[in-house]
Amino acid sequence: MLIGYARVSTEEQNESRQVEALRQKGVEKIFVDKQTGANTNRPEFKQMMEFVREGDTVITESFSRISRSTRDLLKIVDTFKSKRVEFISMKENVDTSTPQGKFMLTIFAALGESDINIRMINQGPDELNIIFGVDNKDFAEAIRVLYNSFVK
Repeated sequence: MLIGYARVSTEEQNESRQVEALRQKGVEKIFVDKQTGANTNRPEFKQMMEFVREGDTVITESFSRISRSTRDLLKIVDTFKSKRVEFISMKENVDTSTPQGKFMLTIFAALGESDINIRMINQGPDELNIIFGVDNKDFAEAIRVLYNSFVK
């Protein structure tokens, strides 16, 4: 079964654009929360997590709709994996049923491993040399560019 999850941050915001995009993907059941993603007590999200079954696929408009941090996203995807549920994020074009989607999540996991690493990546190549233990500014710059191309 295709299951959709949409979220807007406030009651005043309209979720119709997300819901329409999910319907165009053939989603059969949609769960919608109207509260900040930082709030982990989202009733529709909890309902969806209890509802999903082996063989289902959860589709969301973007990572930011289902999660507010890389760690949280990876935890959610891990829960899906344990239930044998696939996950698709339309904006980031990530589908965990494909090798490419699994690879992308592996990259996100590596980048999200440490908050301090992410802060240092944004500070520049010198700090990356310290993280990776190399004295190669080209390597450090390549890592920073790779990170920024996926996150920003």
